[in-house]
Amino acid sequence: MKALKITIWIIFSLVIIYILSMFFVFDKKMMITYNFNPDDSLRFSALYPWYRLSPIEHIGSDYSQKIKAELIYFMVRIPPNFNEANLCVKYSDNPTSIKLGAEKANDKFEFVDTKSINIDSQWKKACANFNLRELLLSNYYIKNNKLTFAISAQGINDQNQLTLTSIDLNLIKNYNKSEFKNFYARFKGYIKR
Repeated sequence: MKALKITIWIIFSLVIIYILSMFFVFDKKMMITYNFNPDDSLRFSALYPWYRLSPIEHIGSDYSQKIKAELIYFMVRIPPNFNEANLCVKYSDNPTSIKLGAEKANDKFEFVDTKSINIDSQWKKACANFNLRELLLSNYYIKNNKLTFAISAQGINDQNQLTLTSIDLNLIKNYNKSEFKNFYARFKGYIKR
């Protein structure tokens, strides 16, 4: 009987730890990757609107999706208390330039400086940094810990499509000692969201 009680408590503890890990991240860094695999997109929404995209292609173990219009969107569920986000998009080598942005409260997007680097002769990676604290304090739209990002690719159309293979979001948490002083108030504010 005692072994059964211990087993039940261990299972209960593991379930609580799993649930907490879905909402709180205990590390200082977290990488969220979307590889266009429909089965593993817990934190990323699919790209939208659908009519600006080709269907997801599956070749071997790799997935990709082509953009047919200049502007597409996706949402990411971001755990609380991260300060910075580095968004990177891997895309086919194409003469078009890519810009990355985040949604403001008035349904407009603000695009930030985006750096593109060549990975090899076929692929490039465009990256942009976002200060999540400033986004929360300024006029950006973050609801239920979801932030909408945009990818703008100039000159894209049905004949000149751009292939995306992955979207990486690297989240960074920088602690200030003053943050621990008002932990209770911050926790209470998180619960009210």
